[in-house]
Amino acid sequence: ALNLSRCVATQREGMQQSIFYANKQPTQIVGSEGFRWSPDGKYLFVLNGMASVRLGSIPLMLIDAEKGEMFSIRAYQRDGYQHATAMQGVFSPDSQYLYYTEYRSVSTRLCRYDLTNKTHELLADTHQGMVAYPAMGMNENGDILSTMIDRENVLLTFREGAGGWNFT
Repeated sequence: ALNLSRCVATQREGMQQSIFYANKQPTQIVGSEGFRWSPDGKYLFVLNGMASVRLGSIPLMLIDAEKGEMFSIRAYQRDGYQHATAMQGVFSPDSQYLYYTEYRSVSTRLCRYDLTNKTHELLADTHQGMVAYPAMGMNENGDILSTMIDRENVLLTFREGAGGWNFT
């Protein structure tokens, strides 16, 4: 069930994105990547990466496994003809963070959501309009691996260093 009291809103659309997305058929909500469980089993990350590119602005949705509630943690406002959307996600091993990619202002960006403090942080901006495939993971070093497509298939590696996050 969608819990609107836990959903975020946009200034122009309110909670319409969350309502629209939650009312879709299950095959449109869950993509080929399936559900992504947090390691502690408290949350599921729900997103259909390929549909997000076709449908426009898709909110970033979580399911609280204990309460059985779906809610949005990020909603995107259209900027003219440009849409913004969440594309992929992976939880940190300690379940404190959800790392996700978003397409915003014609650029692919890596962000982090703190599940405890309920805050978002921009970690890296590629300044390139790449579209995500439904595949994102974290290796044993904490690097985030993301498959994208630009003119060809690309594997991006996001890595935290002394000066912040970068990517190759």
